[in-house]
Amino acid sequence: MRLAQESQKEEFHVVLLDHKNKVIKTERITVGILNQALAHPREVFRPAIKESASAVIWCTTIQRRPHASEDDKKITKELKTAAAALGLRIIDHVVVSREKTLSMVEERIF
Repeated sequence: MRLAQESQKEEFHVVLLDHKNKVIKTERITVGILNQALAHPREVFRPAIKESASAVIWCTTIQRRPHASEDDKKITKELKTAAAALGLRIIDHVVVSREKTLSMVEERIF
């Protein structure tokens, strides 16, 4: 929740994991406009490749009540396809706000 408390705009973060799902590091990928974080696969996967991560968790911070917007679903689908080509496991895409956290895996969106 710290991320949502501190950010004034939407942000897109990636959590890099090793083969045992232990966190290697986290990295902020983009800071968007007030209601949208833009994430391109090239920037999203650069840290994972550099750190030889086996899996990733994506995290989008938002200022509104969390829900999987059409943009969230679209970028998740695009990133999932790119991750498969790179041999990376995707654990989840989590949307975090001040009030609540939404897991796309738990909501069966992912």
